[in-house]
Order: sequence, then structure tokens, then C-alpha cells
Amino acid sequence: MADAECDDFDDWLRRATAAGGDREPLIKFAAWYPAVAQRWFDAAIAAGVWDGGRDPGRSGRDYCRQASTSLSHAERSDGVVVHFIVESDVRPFVFRARWCREPPPIQLGRRWTDDQRLTWEEFTSGEPCRGCGRGFVDARERKPILQRTPEEAAAIELEEADFRARHPDCATMRWAYGSTGVTHCSECCPMPPLSPRQVEVITRIAVDVVKRQHQEALDLERRWRAASDATEVGDNRVLRSSTEDA
Repeated sequence: MADAECDDFDDWLRRATAAGGDREPLIKFAAWYPAVAQRWFDAAIAAGVWDGGRDPGRSGRDYCRQASTSLSHAERSDGVVVHFIVESDVRPFVFRARWCREPPPIQLGRRWTDDQRLTWEEFTSGEPCRGCGRGFVDARERKPILQRTPEEAAAIELEEADFRARHPDCATMRWAYGSTGVTHCSECCPMPPLSPRQVEVITRIAVDVVKRQHQEALDLERRWRAASDATEVGDNRVLRSSTEDA
């Protein structure tokens, strides 16, 4: 990091420490960060160790063991996630990335298209899945193994064998509509549509989340301003004391 960036980082770190909490939400107030992070990405791409990165969002922080000190997270195209830190023992400071999460063991994809999704009216009228042509209900209830009759166990095994024959090369992810749903493949079959009630509930949850995020942003802004005022008062006191001593 250049000298001016180190000075800006020192100032930002004092304010972030005064504001309290994790540093990552406060990175948006760091004027030094965008240019430094872009240089890292450029160097990583040139070295062949980074491709198609993006911000993993909240999930990037949920599993991070250094969430309180990491500055941000980035996700590579293959699912590898890194977090960024600044080593501030000696100047000039060094901007580094650390492994945060390896890629998931199963890379999920899909073969169905959005046009294959059913509407709620089509689903309730009994139209079959447009991915595989099978229905959604009327399979044997999936009871615990010890509670199944021999006939139920045989029917469930027949259903599983049929599913495996239809999807021999697909990933293991599968789904069924309720306890008596026919088994469908996550790669080949679009999920059934949401009911009007589910849409209503999800909409209400989404509105609540947006309101909470807006309030959190306002609270973060207030904390940052309060921290800025506090550090400026402290700097003025140090400057006045130094002047008086001189």
C-alpha cells in the first residue's frame, strides 16, 4: 500500500475501532479500499489464481472465523471464498487475502429452463412436470423404514429404482412435493410453483428484511459519524497538547 493509503487506513481503522462491531460493514466508508482491492484482483488474475470473482454477500461472513477483523469477502467462480485483511504491524501495510472457504463438494447446475416452470393454476389442475413428464403426487408415503409394510417398502423401492434409471448421470440432489410426492431431480425438473399464500408470506418477510436492512444502514451511519466526531476531538486534543508543550 502507498504511503497515502497507509495514512488513510490508519485514520479509517481508528474510526472503525471507535464505532465498534465487525469491520466489514464499515468498509464502505474507507476511501482507500477500492483502489487497493482492485490492484489485488488485477494481480491475482494476472497470476492465474483468480477468475470471475464476486461478492458472496452475507453468506460470506456467516462462516468466517475472522469476521470481526476481515475487511470484505470475495468468491471465485469455482466457489472458493477469501477474506481480505491488512497487516498493520509495520509500514508500509500489506493488503492480503486469506482462504475462507473451499468450494462446495457438489457443484449444482440445472438443465431446465424458466419456460418449463408451471404456474400455480397449471400445477393445481394436474399438469405434469415439464422437465421429466412425471406427476407430482400419488407416490407412496415416505414413512420411516421400520414403520413401512412390506408392500409400502416394495413400492418405495420401485419408485427409487425408477428415479435412478431416469437420472443415472445427475447429481444426488432431489426433491418431492410433500410426503407422498413423486421424486424429481434438481437438475432436470423445475421446482413446483409457490402458492398464493406462500407468495404473501414471502413478500411480507422480504419487506421486513428490507426495512431492517435500512434501519441497520442508518444505525451504521450514526455509529460512523459518532466515531468520526470522537476521533476528531481526540486528534485536536493531541494537537493542542503538542502545541502547548512546544
